[in-house]
Amino acid sequence: MRAWPERLFRRFPFATIALSGLTPLPFFPFKTLAFATGCPAGKYTAAVATRCLPRYALLAWLGAAVQVPVWVMVALFTLLMVPSLRMVGWPRAAS
Repeated sequence: MRAWPERLFRRFPFATIALSGLTPLPFFPFKTLAFATGCPAGKYTAAVATRCLPRYALLAWLGAAVQVPVWVMVALFTLLMVPSLRMVGWPRAAS
């Protein structure tokens, strides 16, 4: 007996991939199902584009609507780079 996610995916592959963008679930299981069930590449690509479109449209709208000062972006970038830069100068311990 097949699990219900696989049955749902086999019946509605486009909708399952497209609607997965509205959930906080990771995309990897849907990608695995698409390749395991032989979903056509064109349909898969269109579904992924449909899945990503609302997220990127919202991000673009927020970027245009909310004006963040340059100094805030530079400060956040610097703050987020500190852990990475600390690791560059540390010598690796021999194992």
